[in-house]
Amino acid sequence: AWVSSGKNAVFLGGYPTLNAMNQLFGFQLEYVPFTPGPYWRNDRNVRGTPFQYGPDRLENTKTAVYGVTIDSIPITGYSMYDTYRDSAVFYIKYNLGIVCYLG
Repeated sequence: AWVSSGKNAVFLGGYPTLNAMNQLFGFQLEYVPFTPGPYWRNDRNVRGTPFQYGPDRLENTKTAVYGVTIDSIPITGYSMYDTYRDSAVFYIKYNLGIVCYLG
């Protein structure tokens, strides 16, 4: 109800987090075990968001990045950084609010 009323929720990466998002919001996000980057900024989706001012790509040289398959992001969601198959940063509109994931 909190997010539905117009608030935003930010989740940080990992399987337990994605599982919680699926259970809390009824998503069917498909976890992808570590996928080496870089993750490229998706210029089609970042316009009008704070991500439009982010770097062109995200590297993962020292830590693992956990994402989801782009196809599992609901239709109201947008990938901000991805490998064109797996998304490491995305957000999903949920009623009046937004659920954001940073892998």
